[in-house]
Amino acid sequence: MFLKNIKEQIYALAGLHQACLVVSNLAWRGEYKNQDFDASLKNIAIKTPNISAAVVCPDQETVLSAVKEAKDNNLINPTLIGDKNLIAETAIKLSFDIKDYNIIETNDMQESAAVACQMASENKIKICYLEL
Repeated sequence: MFLKNIKEQIYALAGLHQACLVVSNLAWRGEYKNQDFDASLKNIAIKTPNISAAVVCPDQETVLSAVKEAKDNNLINPTLIGDKNLIAETAIKLSFDIKDYNIIETNDMQESAAVACQMASENKIKICYLEL
């Protein structure tokens, strides 16, 4: 399943990774330059818009910010998997409305990862992101 969609997965992961770098620079260094979001990478990622993605335990500000940016740029259609309360608390800190996001409640990281793997095996998602 993963190999036949590898091109889509690479584009989506590259876009999500790039968004994480931009957010990280902003969060940790207070830096943001428009060219940080590499135009060529963004153009490549846009060729496969709204890739279904599972984001495991997105309760860190940098991860949730990257998810928002990737969704705002039509790169991914995310499913957030984890503790709904932690995700909601993080979203509030970021002034980020998650009411329209698909959130699957789980008890811990292991269960979250298992849910994401199950979704992948059922072809409900094309990529999975887990921040360790």
